[in-house]
Amino acid sequence: MPPIDSVSQLTSLLRAQVEGLRLRGRSNEPAANPGKTSASSSSPSTQATGDGLIHYLVAQRVQGIAMDDPQRKRKTFRIFLESVLLQEFGMNLIGDSGFQQVVEEVLQRMESDDELHAAMQEASTLLLEQAEQSASSST
Repeated sequence: MPPIDSVSQLTSLLRAQVEGLRLRGRSNEPAANPGKTSASSSSPSTQATGDGLIHYLVAQRVQGIAMDDPQRKRKTFRIFLESVLLQEFGMNLIGDSGFQQVVEEVLQRMESDDELHAAMQEASTLLLEQAEQSASSST
């Protein structure tokens, strides 16, 4: 597959994911909250699947970024990008150092494009808002 096709497909995938974030934010629909357990299940993987679990895991990781971290938005988007790529290509890549390098290279290329960088900033803002909502609803 030519590189331009790969970039186009990745961009389409990310746009769809960001649109999902926007829609979730507009509807004020709470993200899946597997942290609240029921008597029949006790782990996130048994309480939420698919996108709900991904959003929950992203929110949990984003909450771990210090509020005063100057790279907070970049780190937030990197977590999101990593989760989208893992969802698309398989969770078995999660511990692969080569995969982490690919995520960083994709992130850097996206940052070098003004239009994509603006979209990344918007997505980061949405992700941070959702992580804060998730944190406040689980307390």
